[in-house]
Amino acid sequence: PIYKLHGSVNWYEGEENPLMVIGENKLKTISDQLVLRHNNGAFFENLIRPDTKLMIIGYGFRDDHINQFITNAHNIKNFPIFMIHPEGKKHLKNINKTLNNPIYVQNPIEQLPMITCVRRLSEIFSGDEIEFNRIDDFLSNK
Repeated sequence: PIYKLHGSVNWYEGEENPLMVIGENKLKTISDQLVLRHNNGAFFENLIRPDTKLMIIGYGFRDDHINQFITNAHNIKNFPIFMIHPEGKKHLKNINKTLNNPIYVQNPIEQLPMITCVRRLSEIFSGDEIEFNRIDDFLSNK
């Protein structure tokens, strides 16, 4: 399944109210919206199912509640994670609030094992056979 945990710019509640969660109090806004509440619950439930794999594309890891879903589920099921991001796992360190402090403390999500791809999707799907095959292998149980 593919989950849009915060809605999207083209989702609406009724005819005029956009259904996209941004800014502060995301959990409160999510809990107030049936479809978002359902998506968040279904996301976690699917993470802890047998034979789960998680491919992360286009997520910046700045939402603590989503990071916690992933970390908690991984602690329960230890599923493989494939992350596509131009900075790879280095991105997780770069956004850590303790990066420039005298004492660096890893966030729990940083500690999870992840297969990473540091290419852009446009590069992968326009001729990078090696990375395309890595993604295909991950998704097809090879």
